[in-house]
Amino acid sequence: MYKITLLFIALLFLNISILFAQDKKQIYYDEKGNKISFMEFVSIEMSGRYTSYSDSSSKYKVEWKWIANSEQQKNEFISKARVENIVADSIGQTFPGISFYDINNQLYNKDSLNGKIVFINYWFVGCTPCEAERPELNRLYEKYKNKDDIVFLSFSNSDEKTVRKFLKSHAINYPVAIFSRTLDDKLGISEFPVNIILDKSLKYKLYMKGISKGTSLLIEETLEDLL
Repeated sequence: MYKITLLFIALLFLNISILFAQDKKQIYYDEKGNKISFMEFVSIEMSGRYTSYSDSSSKYKVEWKWIANSEQQKNEFISKARVENIVADSIGQTFPGISFYDINNQLYNKDSLNGKIVFINYWFVGCTPCEAERPELNRLYEKYKNKDDIVFLSFSNSDEKTVRKFLKSHAINYPVAIFSRTLDDKLGISEFPVNIILDKSLKYKLYMKGISKGTSLLIEETLEDLL
């Protein structure tokens, strides 16, 4: 069974216990004031860019809104992620020489990736923390997609049929490949989600297991440092 990070579970149950302890309708908004689902609310909470607060002035409902976090708060989340999520002994190691196709039949190998900054996200269908971080990963992809020296990739541990069905209703804006037995043997991924950044010589610059409020912030900081 895949490990789910204790931090995420604690956050999820904390929010649930707060929300359902009150006999009022819960209404969630994004940072622009649009109504969203509870899962979308959790995604923003985990981004580290905002802190939620509740407006329970109404007798019948509680509205959940956002305050932008300061740079100091963001840096604190990043520092915590460095301690709790980074696999330090992988940093500086060379990424295994692999060759694979994404689900659109695009080939990737050492030759095509060498000289590029490579971001890789590992996930599977049904992974709640993977869902929580995906909007932020899509945001980062949109930010960097026009830079020729950055490649975003996604490996799913689910079978191709399940992944294709999932993608019909869930947006992943960057290429998706299936995590094969060969890749599993070479990479040894056993916990999801995992986020990796390789420098232009295909050495690990960032290797993060699990999810925290500093995950996407640290990914973005690392990409900026490598540009």
